[in-house]
Amino acid sequence: MSADAVIQEQTDVTGALYRAAMGAPNQAYYLRHFARFDAAGKTGISWNWAVFASPLNWLIFRKMWGLARWYALVLGLLVAALLGIGRFGWRYSSATAWALLLFVLLASSVIAAIYANAAYYRFCEKRITRALVANLGVHRACEMLTGQASSARRGWALAGLNLLGCCLLLVAAVNSTGAQQLRRPSLSFAAPIPEGASRTLRVTAPLKSIPPVLAMATSAPVPAASAEPATSVAPTASAEPATSAVPATQAAVLAEAPPQSEPARPGPRYYVQVGAYAKKDNARKVMLRLQTTDLEAHRQLVSTKRGALIQVRVGPLASRSDALAAADQIKALDLPALLVKH
Repeated sequence: MSADAVIQEQTDVTGALYRAAMGAPNQAYYLRHFARFDAAGKTGISWNWAVFASPLNWLIFRKMWGLARWYALVLGLLVAALLGIGRFGWRYSSATAWALLLFVLLASSVIAAIYANAAYYRFCEKRITRALVANLGVHRACEMLTGQASSARRGWALAGLNLLGCCLLLVAAVNSTGAQQLRRPSLSFAAPIPEGASRTLRVTAPLKSIPPVLAMATSAPVPAASAEPATSVAPTASAEPATSAVPATQAAVLAEAPPQSEPARPGPRYYVQVGAYAKKDNARKVMLRLQTTDLEAHRQLVSTKRGALIQVRVGPLASRSDALAAADQIKALDLPALLVKH
């Protein structure tokens, strides 16, 4: 047998072993790179798009368990350093953290895609060497390598697991967002309260009777217009110009109303504070219990170091004795009562 024939036979045997070790998926692609490595006598860099898309999935599909564990460990440590130690140490923003994470993932995919074919070449050579050392012969070695190689069914199973994992992550994210919205306190008001205005939310009873002055105004008959023309009177120098015309009915009511005396200086007012609550439902429950009494209760939004609280008070009360009596009624309902003086 000539030297060329021996070389050709060795090449055919090597190709058969390579095909058995790598399996059917993308066999022509890897055989082309393996032949280049054999001709050069060493491995080199190349590009693998499948590895760039998902390095860890490719390693698991090719059953390169050792490299898969190392890749997952190194990548996990880098992610933990960026989002944990690095973020608290350098105090960069969330946007910077996500940008660094994306850079690490992209860099790891690029490096893996460049050296994946060389790593797979060495992996297949080790498998072939172990099969030949077992003295099985080329035919038996090919059968053993074919049983260990990856198949299209394995690829579909791995894709299904990836899809299931993505669905579980999506469901977990949706549930987490819904739980955060349920835990978020909701204090809604009809309109913002201006600065300096009273923040007291009072519950008042509807107006059951019309005040006497308004009753007189609404029941007084409207006098008929005089047929005689009205004579105009020239204003004197001391007369003040009228700012608005007043109807006759309102003028009569104002004339009959007693003159208003100067309001007396208000004395101290007393309140009984029942509690301050962060949740709107708790304040509402206390208000419902206070409605069983004849006490005037109201809610008030206050700002504290712990945040916005809803304060429940009873009052105002004219005297300290009235406040103490109200406090006794509140304590009878198993509610706290604190006397406050303004």
